[in-house]
Amino acid sequence: MNGKRIAGIDFLRGLCIFVVLILHTSFYSFEGIFDVDFDNPPVIITIIGLLLMFAGIFAMISGFSHTTQILSRMNQGHDMKAIFRHLLVAALYLLVLGFLQKTVLGSGHIDFDSRSFNNTIAVEWIKSGRLVLPGLDRLLYINSLTMMGLNILLLGLLFKIIETIKERINVPLTLYLLAILYFFLSLVRMPLYDTFLIALNEGNYGLVLVLNIFVNKNNPVLPYFAFALFGAWIAALKHYETRKASLYVLVNGSAFLLIGAYLYVNLPDTMLDRAIDLKWFSIMGAQIGLFMLMLLAVLNMEQTEKGVRKFITRFGIAGLTPYLMEAAVNASLLRMAQILIPGFHLSMTFSLVYGILTAFVYGIFLVRWEKSGYRYGVEDLYVHLFKEIKSEKENKMKAA
Repeated sequence: MNGKRIAGIDFLRGLCIFVVLILHTSFYSFEGIFDVDFDNPPVIITIIGLLLMFAGIFAMISGFSHTTQILSRMNQGHDMKAIFRHLLVAALYLLVLGFLQKTVLGSGHIDFDSRSFNNTIAVEWIKSGRLVLPGLDRLLYINSLTMMGLNILLLGLLFKIIETIKERINVPLTLYLLAILYFFLSLVRMPLYDTFLIALNEGNYGLVLVLNIFVNKNNPVLPYFAFALFGAWIAALKHYETRKASLYVLVNGSAFLLIGAYLYVNLPDTMLDRAIDLKWFSIMGAQIGLFMLMLLAVLNMEQTEKGVRKFITRFGIAGLTPYLMEAAVNASLLRMAQILIPGFHLSMTFSLVYGILTAFVYGIFLVRWEKSGYRYGVEDLYVHLFKEIKSEKENKMKAA
């Protein structure tokens, strides 16, 4: 959906993509990962592990951006059916990209027991020359793109309801209460995850498919739709010019962060086990608070056409293309290095340096690519898709 871009949101999205590119490249370039003592991991590994858990920031940014566009279009008198149709196309587009990333283009899943990676089709072919089709675990996997696609769909359904009663409710307050309620509702993920595992082991794939989007180990809508709802709440506060809006976000963000951090420190340490328990719930709460504060910090940021901010902002506008291609590009570079230098491998430190350097190379590529309007990129195709849909609709109306 087209709408007025908010400079701070583009910057924050770009910063997050830039960091993810560094972390993904660094992590998957370090061959010594299987020998790391995760009972007492190095500081670098701990930091990378924590930052790679930050998918929720993309959910919150997406919730904010789409709600801003929805409310703006509703205010302009656009038909809710047309708004929902755009959201549906956006959701399906992200779901398709998510499927391609998790099966064809994306990073591998690490298996410590076999000391190997369960790679996507392209990455495995680059590394070994073998064509290996994705297994069930990859098909069920919910990556960030898939999660955001599902969130957009749910957000669209929610606003179809809100649109019918908006004159009788306080929209920002309603979104806030729904976000709080949904976040605590996500506690049901703990018992449901055990049910999901039992169904998976017993081959009850019907139940597995039903539960998967809600309780999958990675990025399920319980609780990640709550992140989108909090983003939607902040967008509504801004749209309706709510008095003391910044104070509301500051207080809530600080409360979530402090309470979540306190619980995290005092609950039994099960983080490395990736258990779905109260420790996990405390991390989600702390992240919601942190991300609200991050969103608040950039909302009034002014647009700039030069410097570091502009460099990072380009990732927020067109960074999805390098994000999708990063794993295949990284695998190709490492494969060429291993052919030219037998026995080539990167230490932990050099993997991080390599990750930083490649992220800057992507940034330089975006500088050059900007001159063509990022033609043929993922975002450019997205814009053209909506233009085609609009054009087709106009032709049908003329024919009628």
